[in-house]
Amino acid sequence: MKQMMRANPILRRLDHTKQATIQTMGLRGVMIKTLILCCFVYLGVLIGYLSLSLELIPSLLVISSIAAIVSAIAMIFFPRYAGIGAPIYAVVEGIVLGIVATSIELVFPGIVWNGLLLTIALLVAMVCFYLFFPTGAGNLVPYISGITGAIAIVYACTFLLRLFGLTVPYVDQTGLFGIIIAFFLLALATLNLFGDFTYIHRQIDSGSGKEYEWYAAFGLIVTLVWIYFRVLDILIMLVKRKEAE
Repeated sequence: MKQMMRANPILRRLDHTKQATIQTMGLRGVMIKTLILCCFVYLGVLIGYLSLSLELIPSLLVISSIAAIVSAIAMIFFPRYAGIGAPIYAVVEGIVLGIVATSIELVFPGIVWNGLLLTIALLVAMVCFYLFFPTGAGNLVPYISGITGAIAIVYACTFLLRLFGLTVPYVDQTGLFGIIIAFFLLALATLNLFGDFTYIHRQIDSGSGKEYEWYAAFGLIVTLVWIYFRVLDILIMLVKRKEAE
């Protein structure tokens, strides 16, 4: 059962980081720290938006992306220091999000805000489902974990192929089949929230240290950003398809 609950690889490290502490991890603390990280993401979005008037956008985007990856990897190996790494990750990821989202908004007005509302709606729906059907949601976790791992391998291979100028049929297309794949990936990203909730609940029950609330909040932010980008991807596809008709 312990192995089955590990849907989000970001949160798996909590299993190996339990220490004897006076204060233990709590749901309220995780929620508060998640909101704090959301504020840091918003700060990064503002920085990304304001940077569009500069001529250093490509460099800033690359640097922010690398910083986000490095900080995420660092926290996976050193989760105790997530209190420092999580805000850094949130800001640089927010910069990436701000640059990408603002660029999309210039081409497709209204999509960014619609995507944000849809992401919030999906989060609320998943929270409600988990609260009313925690057992059912928990039973889905091992399947979600397996599929997520398989998708990660496929897209890692796709990324490597793109570096050599190659494309993967069906994965790269924006037709009907591409839209179906995009909806599937959105559903998978959203269902990963079940894994996050289940695993955080389990860590709270097992008495993980309070310092790991930051790490749990970091895992949730990673999933929410993933969902948001998936939503934007689908909205862009639908708009393009409508314009082509």
